[in-house]
Amino acid sequence: MNIVSLLASGLTLATVGLVSGQGALMATGTAMVTASGASAITVVEQKKKFDSVLRQLEDNFASSQGQMQASMAAIAEQISRLEQDTKVTEKMAQKVDRVHTSNRLVVGKLQKYQRQHLVMAATLEQQGQELEQLQQKTPKSIPPIVSVSEAGASKIVSLVPNLTQQISTTAHIVIDGNNFSKNAQELGLEINWKFLKVALVALAEDSDGFNLKYYGGIYQKPTQAQREKLKHLRDLKYEVVSLPVAQLPNGQSKTLGDDMAIGVDLMDCARSGDEVILVTGDGDFIPLIEKLLDRQVRVKVVGSAQHTNYRLKKYRGQGFEFIALESLVDQIVHLKKPRVA
Repeated sequence: MNIVSLLASGLTLATVGLVSGQGALMATGTAMVTASGASAITVVEQKKKFDSVLRQLEDNFASSQGQMQASMAAIAEQISRLEQDTKVTEKMAQKVDRVHTSNRLVVGKLQKYQRQHLVMAATLEQQGQELEQLQQKTPKSIPPIVSVSEAGASKIVSLVPNLTQQISTTAHIVIDGNNFSKNAQELGLEINWKFLKVALVALAEDSDGFNLKYYGGIYQKPTQAQREKLKHLRDLKYEVVSLPVAQLPNGQSKTLGDDMAIGVDLMDCARSGDEVILVTGDGDFIPLIEKLLDRQVRVKVVGSAQHTNYRLKKYRGQGFEFIALESLVDQIVHLKKPRVA
């Protein structure tokens, strides 16, 4: 019997008991009036019947009350079980989300290492061939220096340091803090800065190393939120470049010199063969991008598909790539609690 049936039966029993008890009382009262001229024995018998009906009414009421309490206890127990099941479901959903996120990161890293291994093997093979040719030209001055494994990969044991040193490449990851924070807010994203770093570094898989800079404005008297954010970024090994904020006559604020600082730094450090990953949606960076491409620097722009300047979003150039911020959302936001129906 379910909870609703138990409750309905208890209420019905209580109603029947009350109605039957009232009828018996009326009958008893009528009998006592009719027997007003009868003997004392008849009055005693009527009183006994009255007491019997009254006890039956009390018993029925007590029984009904007990059934109602039992029904309410059963309802409370099932509600408690449902609440426990809901909590377990929420915890399991959170664990599943964490596992999915971890798996994506692991797979991304594995793919990156595989590509790096292939590039390294090809580079070593090419270096081995170059050194072998050099050895053939000057056999007396340079001893054998290359041995090839069964797998076909070349292992170089050089006795001439830096003879064919490979030029390493660097990925310069730059975040236009004000523009990025504005776009994230417009998209309703709660950024996890650790996850964002992992996602951006994964985009630099073709480079040998990387540096990560965050350019943002800071008030002359920083707020508590600003101080905590900048400390959190530094703890995650972001290089934070703080710039002054000016108050405009219309009440809004503006960071001074952030675009200029980004442009000067990139032109100073980005060399031919390097890569720039610029997180922004500001079309003012197009002249800088063209200069970098002329220098044989590859450029990737990460910006919101909805809010990036249309000239920047549609820019076409050899070595240039636009990546929609929306495509990285599942990798860079905090995990949300799932909704339970």
